[in-house]
Amino acid sequence: MIIGSLGNFIFMASSLYTKTFNSFSCSSSARWIEHKIIGEKPKLQFDGVDLKQIELSIHLNRFFKVDIPKEKEKLEKYMEEGKVLRLIIGGEKIGNYVITSLNEEHKAFNAIGKVTKMDIKVSLKEYN
Repeated sequence: MIIGSLGNFIFMASSLYTKTFNSFSCSSSARWIEHKIIGEKPKLQFDGVDLKQIELSIHLNRFFKVDIPKEKEKLEKYMEEGKVLRLIIGGEKIGNYVITSLNEEHKAFNAIGKVTKMDIKVSLKEYN
């Protein structure tokens, strides 16, 4: 079953293959300008909204038939090329985003030192 996608990076889970994310967080904020007034409290002026930011923690596991180096390389290439990616979760388009950073955590290794489990924290910023 397809859970969603980030560009051509497909999140899916089945009995034969699983590549999905563990956590998803989205933050948004607004910009305010503060005008100082002598002898009074400052006045605030709304200046607009900032770009949304999303963080995903993607779990890659060789036991679930995932080619860890290949999938990691795909994300790195997206980031290094500044590729604009459409994010879709649960069939709903979240928006267009770029990868601003990747942080990997190697969780397990096989007998010859190859990584068998990895979590990659992907930071995304809305592309407007």
